Amino acid sequence: MGLDSKYGRVSFENGDIKEDEPVFVFRAQDALMVPMLNSYWFMCHQVGSPQEHLDKILETIKEIKDWQEENTIKVPTSETSEVNPWQAQ
Repeated sequence: MGLDSKYGRVSFENGDIKEDEPVFVFRAQDALMVPMLNSYWFMCHQVGSPQEHLDKILETIKEIKDWQEENTIKVPTSETSEVNPWQAQ
């Protein structure tokens, strides 16, 4: 179980996160999540992360893009903006 400052206690099915360990939750409705994960993948690749980790990031990006195509997404700074430059392509 981790502790997110916005959502509170977050439990994980497959993990050993300590109860007081801070975590940060990103949701698929956040239009910036795909660009953020692309940057994260690049940084992990640059430092030599295992291929399995890189593959999991790419798998998650695909799942998020699929979800976003079927659901409403938001730009964190403006929930009312009709023009969304971060829309997943």
